Amino acid sequence: MTVHMKKGKNAIMQTEFISKINSPHEFAYGMNWGIFLKAERIQRLSRTNGHTIYFTEDVIKGVLCPIVHLIYGKSIKNGFERVALGLKTYMEKR
Repeated sequence: MTVHMKKGKNAIMQTEFISKINSPHEFAYGMNWGIFLKAERIQRLSRTNGHTIYFTEDVIKGVLCPIVHLIYGKSIKNGFERVALGLKTYMEKR
């Protein structure tokens, strides 16, 4: 996976592994560096009152977690918001 963590900085190449597939409603992937850092990104769709609900979560654990949040927290949040907005825009055009 190629990720742009900070605007104006070079992209980071990152290997992630699929951790869950409950097709077509749920998909999760992440990375695991043992006690140092473990992250799982969860994407889930559900139906409520005729509407589709999109849920996304990034669960980060490990001794490096505070450092990741300090350095990349805003970028991670912005990235998730851009993905959700892009998905919403795409689906509303269909």
